[in-house]
Parts: sequence; structure tokens; C-alpha cells
Amino acid sequence: ETVQHALSDHAASTKALLDADFTVFDTAELLAIQSERERYARADAMIGHRIQAALMDRATAHEIGGKSWVDVLATRMRISRTDAARRVRDAEVLGPRHAMNGEVLAPVLPACATALAEGSIAAEHIAVVRATLKAVSGRMSGTELAQLEASLVAAAKTTIPETLKE
Repeated sequence: ETVQHALSDHAASTKALLDADFTVFDTAELLAIQSERERYARADAMIGHRIQAALMDRATAHEIGGKSWVDVLATRMRISRTDAARRVRDAEVLGPRHAMNGEVLAPVLPACATALAEGSIAAEHIAVVRATLKAVSGRMSGTELAQLEASLVAAAKTTIPETLKE
């Protein structure tokens, strides 16, 4: 019920924004509105990752008629297989996980997940973090990788993805 109420509120907010006359705002106000909207869009992406992680935790793609989760998402959401694959990969590392005993575990990339939920980094920042961690994973301990992730996320909060990559 809480989720349905939140979805109804979200739909109403989206409609109000679609109906808004943005020509009445000055440049500074439009930039502020655009920035706030971007933060919400990023947080919305994290909600999608959490939903997908819950789906993957609950059932297999075969149980609901798909060949793979990429197939299920591409077909059901009418998105490209490339986008579907990215969403599945992101859900695997950003969504909550569960131990065999049902205990909730942190995401594989907890700093990225938290920052995305806050809306302070974008998917492109996360791609840079993932690529960097993958490149050094054989040479660093789990603790060092977690520290590197946190450092990269802190930097991502203040820069664009292309600069973070450098």
C-alpha cells in the first residue's frame, strides 16, 4: 500500500511538472530546477535497481518465462538489450543482496549505491568507478577496494565522469 501511494504521488508530481510553464522562471531558477530534477532522476534509477534486485532474488528469469533477465527486461519494458543488460549489471552491484539465511547484505558497491540514491552521482560516474575497481581488483585487498570506491565516489560528487576517469 505504501508503494502504491508513493507511485500515485510520483505520477501526480510528474504530471504537474509536465504541465508546468517553465517560461516564467529566470535563468538561475531554471538551472536550480534542472539540477533538482536531475537529483530526483538519479534517485529514481536507484529505485529501479532495488526493484530489479528484489526480482532477481525472488525468481529466476526462466520461472517467469524469459531466457535471461536481460530478455525479461528488454521484452517487458520495451528497451534495448544493451540497456537491459546495463540495468541487470547495475542491480547486481547496487541493489541489496541476501545471504542464504535471509540476512540482508549491503550492495557490492555500497558507496556508489548510497550516492546514487542521494542523487549526487550519475550512472556514468558509477561506470568509471566500476571500471577502475575492475582494473585494480587483482592487486588490492577487499578493504583497499572499498576505500578506493569511497574515494572515487567522493571525487565523483564534485566532478563530471570524464574528469573522474582521468
